[in-house]
Amino acid sequence: MQDLPKDLQRKLALELSAPDLINFCLLNKTINKNVCESQDFWRQKLSIDYPKLFFYYQKNKIVLINPKNTYIRKFTEVSRKIEEVSKKLYKNVDKDITYDKIYNEIYVIYEKVLKKQDISYEKIMLLIYNVFSTYLTETDLHLINKLIIDLINKDKLYDYK
Repeated sequence: MQDLPKDLQRKLALELSAPDLINFCLLNKTINKNVCESQDFWRQKLSIDYPKLFFYYQKNKIVLINPKNTYIRKFTEVSRKIEEVSKKLYKNVDKDITYDKIYNEIYVIYEKVLKKQDISYEKIMLLIYNVFSTYLTETDLHLINKLIIDLINKDKLYDYK
């Protein structure tokens, strides 16, 4: 892998999810230097995974001094939001099902959506609802549906216009 040209290493890394990218960067010093320490790589990764955020910076002429930190902060923000909502909803789930199982399912779906396009708060709520719907009764689903609508109305993940 380290013998591949720098451009090819970056191209491969752009296709990876955030957790896979971390592992990729830990492969060796050469890859870490060529890819993970590159400001240009992180600008490109940010523009691919979070185009609305990237466009917001461009539109408002905000200089991305450290795009890697911006990417990590955004990814962490989205992950925390998923976890926060999942924990609220988990209170209604049969306790035979572990929280980790549900969270992992949600996270796998989130990663798939993220690879295709920027993800809105509404899409996050929908994927969470879809995972929980397999574990809940009809009454619980009605309550969760209301909770999700309230969360969407209360707190938008992206308010970049």
